[in-house]
Amino acid sequence: MKQSSLVLVIISIIIAVAIYIVASTIYKGDYISEEHYFEGNSENWSISAKLVETGDETYSLTIEIAYLAQGEAPERVKWLLNGNRFSTGGEESLTDGSIIKKEPLREIIITENDKITFSIEWSDQLEENIILTPKTDK
Repeated sequence: MKQSSLVLVIISIIIAVAIYIVASTIYKGDYISEEHYFEGNSENWSISAKLVETGDETYSLTIEIAYLAQGEAPERVKWLLNGNRFSTGGEESLTDGSIIKKEPLREIIITENDKITFSIEWSDQLEENIILTPKTDK
């Protein structure tokens, strides 16, 4: 009877350690997550978006907006990014002709086939719409 109790205790400890290792790996973010890259260009702007899965239907978005045109970049822009079940945007100041913004997105689904659209307005009258397509070479 003592020997079977000892075996049960050892098995319980092994299971508890295994559960701890798996749970800590997942919560530390050491698991492999999906990453999606989209990009698009116009005559005046270059846009790239990186979406990294951080959980179930939760992603971290990093968007880079860069002014390409000749001459001085505008001081501020209004922009909007629309995708499958998500939309984000804002009014931002450019630093050295670009903006890099990171933000979380919740309750969304991303696939490589998604069409993501980007709209930007600057100088109170100029506006462009750009379709972002999946980037194959990350």
